[in-house]
Amino acid sequence: MSDLIPTTVPPHPFIRVEPIPNKGLGTIATKFIPKGTLVIEETPLFVFDAPLAAFIFSRQVDIAPLGEDTSFSALDNHLGRLVDALMEPKSDEEKRVLFELANTHPELPLGYGVFKTNAICTVLTQGGLFPLLSRVNSSCRPNLSRPLWFKDEKLIRLWTLRDIEEGEELDWMYLDSFSRTTEERLGDTFRVLGFPCSCPLCTSPSSLTALSDTRVLRLKHLTSLLPSTDFDTPLSTTESPEELKLEAEIIEEMLGLAREEKLWDLEKSLLRREEVVRKVRKGPRGMVVAGEEEREVRRGRVCACCV
Repeated sequence: MSDLIPTTVPPHPFIRVEPIPNKGLGTIATKFIPKGTLVIEETPLFVFDAPLAAFIFSRQVDIAPLGEDTSFSALDNHLGRLVDALMEPKSDEEKRVLFELANTHPELPLGYGVFKTNAICTVLTQGGLFPLLSRVNSSCRPNLSRPLWFKDEKLIRLWTLRDIEEGEELDWMYLDSFSRTTEERLGDTFRVLGFPCSCPLCTSPSSLTALSDTRVLRLKHLTSLLPSTDFDTPLSTTESPEELKLEAEIIEEMLGLAREEKLWDLEKSLLRREEVVRKVRKGPRGMVVAGEEEREVRRGRVCACCV
């Protein structure tokens, strides 16, 4: 099966692309990679804002009402021509990179189908095509962070969430939600991505997925008890000592569940929140801050008790 391995993905110091059983191609660690390592730093082959292009198209031409096949065909052909135009100035090797990638939308023009299958969100509705990242498969319990776009540098980065052993597959979570049960994840993956999830968790025996679902539902319930579901939101200075104590207890239980579920990204967020709660509980209440100190508090970089 070596002929299936793309030759146009640049060499990587500790990742190789190879066939993965029941998954097509994937990425394998060629050596031990410690937790917190930057493993992918990649610029896009191109970026494209398909929703914006579709909106402009709808304003410029007289298309049929939404839902009619002729409208979709005209729009898809238009988007396909735009992708082709973006690829026109690229080298032959870069074009081979594009057409070697998976395409789960054969009903669309080829370039647009590949883009829709592999595009990663960069800013708002804009997506980028990243050849190496496109080879990293999805997992509901990933060992890599979700991609982070750096707009000034125009590149995307991913870090390891835990230690990764030599020979282990690298993966990240395509659909970001820790509160979905196995049935919900399988349904969402097929509906949104067009293929069933084949990660180790979703293909585990029903006895194991049932235990996982119980923990996931408990995590969902505990999250609903927190003042904010955004764990990076700064704490309100009006929270009482009792409310802070309850939040600390909830976070402690959530941390245990996150570790059992191998939700390392969630663990990281909870640890940050736990540290903020701990500092606020230790310090005096009702302090007044202003100017730059206030802005730092609101950004969550320091708590009101530490300025």
